[in-house]
Amino acid sequence: MRRFYIVPIDRVEADGEVLYRTRLEVYAIQYNGSIPSDPVTGLPLYGEILVSVEVADHRPLRNDPDIIALPDWPVSGKLNGIANAERNAMMAKLAAKGYNTANISATEGYRDTLTEIGLQRDPQFRIDWVDVQ
Repeated sequence: MRRFYIVPIDRVEADGEVLYRTRLEVYAIQYNGSIPSDPVTGLPLYGEILVSVEVADHRPLRNDPDIIALPDWPVSGKLNGIANAERNAMMAKLAAKGYNTANISATEGYRDTLTEIGLQRDPQFRIDWVDVQ
């Protein structure tokens, strides 16, 4: 089953090198997404990214307090079809991370919602990068 998450980017030191990777690597989970970085410094532009994950058991991700599980909703569905409490919780978590939730709330379809979330962290973002069937 495929789900979408906002996952932190962790700074890791290994063999004298500094690496940046998503929290998902702690769980050895493959994902679709990319870490946009500064072209000069190579540092990540933001502390988290939007990813899609397709695994049988999402519990490790849902139990990680630093990972935001986005609503389990069809990409082709309407944003207003998500229960108010779940939609409001998502918006509150995104706002806490500095996302412009007014722009996100203005979207109609969930695909547009995910696109807006991705664009707020990477101006080159394309939903097809993470919406892999």
